[in-house]
Amino acid sequence: MPFPRVALYSQGENLHVALWPGFVSCLGSFFFVAQGDSPSVPNEFLPFFWACNRARSARNTALITRFLAMEGRSYVLSVSVPFRKEDVPKDTPHYDLIVNSLPTNEKGFVADGGSCICGPDGKYIIEPVVDKEVLLTATLDYNRVLQERQNFDLMGHYSRPDVFQMTFNPARQAMVKQRSKYGFLLLLLLLLLLRILKRKIFFFWYLSITTV
Repeated sequence: MPFPRVALYSQGENLHVALWPGFVSCLGSFFFVAQGDSPSVPNEFLPFFWACNRARSARNTALITRFLAMEGRSYVLSVSVPFRKEDVPKDTPHYDLIVNSLPTNEKGFVADGGSCICGPDGKYIIEPVVDKEVLLTATLDYNRVLQERQNFDLMGHYSRPDVFQMTFNPARQAMVKQRSKYGFLLLLLLLLLLRILKRKIFFFWYLSITTV
């Protein structure tokens, strides 16, 4: 989403944490709705089904993560959660129906992860890790961000505020806003004050003319 990214860049983002879903079924919901109480993926669709899922995983980790790093010239930590059928809580409503409709890969993962770390030049520091749960660590050098922004700084020498501007409101929003019950009284007092000041100004102006 371009606008939220620009809002983050404008605040001097140097480290971006992205949360991708790994590969989540792009056809599972279709077959779930189409086949009702006995959802499954027909055998003839399996090759396309897995190719579609793998393409989604590669797009999330290999393309979007690196793009964020290159555009913002910042480090990007891509966190993609591996997910199995046994991770669904047993007390979930319609548990059996949900679990039986979830497709998995050959290693039993519904979502295979894909966590990785990219540098501000868009190159992998740690390449996407799939089909296993691991703790990824790396030492990041802030100077690399400064070096890359000498080449391209979206909020600096590559910005064009004379042509493009965006309004960003960071204030916390609420569904209901309560107006002050004293607002109307304050308005009346303000009008009264202005009327008094106007009379005083007129009086001094008249006094100055008469004395001259």
